[in-house]
Amino acid sequence: MEAVLGVLLTSCVAIFGVIDGWFGQKIYDFATWAFAQLVEYFVLASIKFLLVVIPFAWDVGRTILADLDVKGFVSSAWNSLPGDVASVAGFFGIPECINIIMTALATRFVLRFIPGMR
Repeated sequence: MEAVLGVLLTSCVAIFGVIDGWFGQKIYDFATWAFAQLVEYFVLASIKFLLVVIPFAWDVGRTILADLDVKGFVSSAWNSLPGDVASVAGFFGIPECINIIMTALATRFVLRFIPGMR
């Protein structure tokens, strides 16, 4: 009888040890894994969303710049520079830099109107 009670008690202790280990560590491991999967999903979804939205915003930004005739304004301002200054600035690629900066500013302006892009 004592042997049966000893086996029963040992089995109960072992079962409670397994349950304690499961509640103590396995749930934490599962919660950590699940949260990591959720964060990974949201990061990948955000990157995929950016890959779709940025070309769209760039096209809209170029259209806004074309409608406002920014290129004509920059061209007239460029033509008003003295020849030697325009030559040095052209050598360093300042006109291309101005074009890139203006397009980037217009794209950023458009991105501010798209939800989730702030």
